[in-house]
Amino acid sequence: MKFLLSAAILGLYTLSVAVPLVHITPADFNLTEKVDGATKRGLAFNDPALTHLFGGTKVSWMYNWSHMQNGGAGYEYVPMLWSNRGDMSVWQKHVDFWAAEGNRVPTTHLLGFNEPEVSFGGGSNMPDLPGTAWAYKDLITSIKARHPKMKIGSPGVTNGVRDPATGHAMGLEWLKTFYRDCADCQIDFTAVHWYDSPSNTEYFKNHLWEAYYTGGKRPLWVTEFGFTSGSEAEQIQFLKQMLPWMDSQHWIERYALFMCAEGLMVSPDGNSKSSLGAQYASI
Repeated sequence: MKFLLSAAILGLYTLSVAVPLVHITPADFNLTEKVDGATKRGLAFNDPALTHLFGGTKVSWMYNWSHMQNGGAGYEYVPMLWSNRGDMSVWQKHVDFWAAEGNRVPTTHLLGFNEPEVSFGGGSNMPDLPGTAWAYKDLITSIKARHPKMKIGSPGVTNGVRDPATGHAMGLEWLKTFYRDCADCQIDFTAVHWYDSPSNTEYFKNHLWEAYYTGGKRPLWVTEFGFTSGSEAEQIQFLKQMLPWMDSQHWIERYALFMCAEGLMVSPDGNSKSSLGAQYASI
């Protein structure tokens, strides 16, 4: 599973750098309203069979870093165009399929490129930023011509600072330039990833807040968040604090813990939710 590898590598990297943050006071986090958190919580998966373990919980949507899945639970499936490589006609056909009203839960949202600023692990490695903006407009926002009600997400970026292999900007600095280069793109929400210690709750809040402003106050999706350290008890404590907080922030639209897989949100034998997964599904 290359996405498991991606998180491990990224997590180790982000622990080794100091992430510059805007100065935010506790009062800034009062931008809240009563929100149904059940509409926000999602599953990031590779094996569709495992998504059925979360039936009847607060999970309401799912994605798998791809634009096709077969056999998953009956949540809204959100397709992703992982990179600009491959048969793009298949991408368009798959979007048409998932958006069809005949589906049990028609797709209403699409995800953009996965970690295009990252050259290692699970990043899609699209170093030409103006070219990435052009490809995004040509391949992703163009979907609105056929599906005008479809909501389109930005590329999903990491919380890294510099790619250790290339020295290029990562994370929010990259995203800021992307929004500049794609100024005329129709982007409905911003997608970001976050990996760090479960003790760094204030960093988590600050990073999401900064991402919200970097995206021009578009709704925010945290399509990957996970941990680079900490015991299971510490990770569960993070969820107990941060899930209610995310549910209460009107500007955070959806989120997905990394990930619905054995040894993470699922037990090693694949037959039940892990303690972490059970907490994620029910808090």
